[in-house]
Amino acid sequence: MRKKVILAALLAFGITSPVWAATENDHSGMIGIVTGQTVRINVVNTIGDPEILPSPVTLKFLNSAGRVIGTQRTTNLRPGRSVSLDLNADTLELGSGVRYQLRVMVTKTDDPETPINEAREILSTVEIFDNNTGMTRLVIRGFNPQPEPPG
Repeated sequence: MRKKVILAALLAFGITSPVWAATENDHSGMIGIVTGQTVRINVVNTIGDPEILPSPVTLKFLNSAGRVIGTQRTTNLRPGRSVSLDLNADTLELGSGVRYQLRVMVTKTDDPETPINEAREILSTVEIFDNNTGMTRLVIRGFNPQPEPPG
């Protein structure tokens, strides 16, 4: 009898639990870096309403086999705030003239209980800059290739 009560309670919880949040991923194509360069992921939450809850985001670099390179960063990004993650090619111990191929992925989460899609309000860019001068060599804006859904 006790097992039936526990099972009934678990089923009831499953039926009444909230809808799980949806995640969206922004992917870049392959990017090449060499010694003396740093690649940076920049993410900004463009929601203007400070009353909206922070949105979870994860920033990471992936090698050509899809494995995480270096450290990934997960944070709750508040409206109007930004966050970055760097990967310095010098830490990869590349040989002279060796070009390292990688890609970027940003995972964003939307709370279905709110009236807006937070994930669509989080914008990502990728930049590559020179370590010695700080000069930006490349900026990729809006690298999510997904088309807008039909309205």
